[in-house]
Amino acid sequence: MRLRTFFFLSFAVACLPAIGWSAWIAAGAWANWTQAGAAVRAAEAMGDALHLVEALSIERGALQEAALSHGRGVEDLAAIGARNDALLARTERSLRAAGLPQDAVVEARAILTAARRRVAEETARPLAERNPHVAAAVVAQLYQRLDAVQAAVALAEGRAAQAYASVGALLAIASLDVDIRDAAGRRSSLLSGWFGGRALTPDDIEQATQLTGRIMGSWERLQRQARSAGASPRLAAAVETTRTEFFGAAEPRYRLLIEIAREGGARPVALPEWRRWTIAALPKILAARDAAVAEAVERGQALAAAARDSLLAAGVAVLGLLALAVVALAALLRRLVLPVQR
Repeated sequence: MRLRTFFFLSFAVACLPAIGWSAWIAAGAWANWTQAGAAVRAAEAMGDALHLVEALSIERGALQEAALSHGRGVEDLAAIGARNDALLARTERSLRAAGLPQDAVVEARAILTAARRRVAEETARPLAERNPHVAAAVVAQLYQRLDAVQAAVALAEGRAAQAYASVGALLAIASLDVDIRDAAGRRSSLLSGWFGGRALTPDDIEQATQLTGRIMGSWERLQRQARSAGASPRLAAAVETTRTEFFGAAEPRYRLLIEIAREGGARPVALPEWRRWTIAALPKILAARDAAVAEAVERGQALAAAARDSLLAAGVAVLGLLALAVVALAALLRRLVLPVQR
């Protein structure tokens, strides 16, 4: 073996540990960057899906009111429909970007279109001639789609938690908050049927009671999850807003109305007035959702930025080591190896 060849091999072996260490650091940074990016995309998809759950609940209530009353309802169905169509499209895109199935959104769009058409056909008739079962059927169909969308939410939450546990912990708070909103919306729909003239059956009363239990159970879990996740001042303030504005101010009235219906009492207000009140009350649940999703996305973006910086630093280190090795090799060849060969 020639001296120069032996020298090259020896020098390469001597450089391998440093280059290998830098490559290992770069590979770890790349993995962290990839995981953080996946967590951000899953968090964004989950945020859109959680907003879609609320939006479908709102339209469900508006369609129910339209089927049960004459004239314009409290909310503008056309405006709600346009807003929800845009949200359906956005949620489908964000789920696709996160590598998650979009079937629930596609099916929700189809069912929602059919429900709108069916309610439009009913509202074209005088109130006395309408099919009394249409409102309940529309609500039941939309409940099924809500369940499917919530399954998509669970997938997004799991994907984010798999990528980064701290991001998943924040999204769990948002998911619990939307579960409260979903249960409260279903209970509100039962009461809307009652205000619209339908008597609540014992099964309806039992369902309303179970929904109240679900609301309180999810609320307790949300508070524990916020504490365990180390709630920031923003998230803590959002939880306190929900405690004060919904559970302190609105929840007692919902329970009182269920008791009035249970005892066969008179409806205290007309359907439009009830709808105006519950439409204003239900969004007060969702302060924690918005704060938790925003923090989850921000945390994921911060993790991605840190991983990107580590990757760049590792890349610079590898290039620096290679450059240093080339310079050192050239110097050694010129000063030691070549003179010996001569």
